Amino acid sequence: MTRRGRYGVPMQTYGSIIPGGPTLARLLPSQAKAAREPPALSRQGRVRLAAVRWHEVSGRSVRRTADHFGFSRSTVYAWLRRYEREGLRGLEDRSRRPHRVRQPLWQELLVETVGKLRTRHPRWGKDKLRHPRPTEGLRGLGLDGRPHPDRSEEKGADP
Repeated sequence: MTRRGRYGVPMQTYGSIIPGGPTLARLLPSQAKAAREPPALSRQGRVRLAAVRWHEVSGRSVRRTADHFGFSRSTVYAWLRRYEREGLRGLEDRSRRPHRVRQPLWQELLVETVGKLRTRHPRWGKDKLRHPRPTEGLRGLGLDGRPHPDRSEEKGADP
């Protein structure tokens, strides 16, 4: 890398001042080029960009922009905010995946057991098939050796 010195004389720089400088020098040109280029927008992104640009050109009226493109005013406001904050990337679709997904509270054995009990006794409700407390074990599911009274058996039994 040749530079001009204080008196216009070419001078040579050897090594690097920044740790990892040679690696950065190799990586930066390709990444800098990618950062300068506008991202390729999807079809929805191009429609949103057209709405934002039309808004800027036509008097900056959100109501007129929303009416012209057939979107709600709150949607146009959201696009304008995202465009101001993030540029073109802000006009792309966002993930709709929730930030947190609850972990299941039931274990696999319990799910299988409840499924078997439901097929064996389809009229049992949630009170008979309630989730057992840790101290009860599987007693709440009717698996403690004692038979659960079935309502159909109680109704059909005439002494």
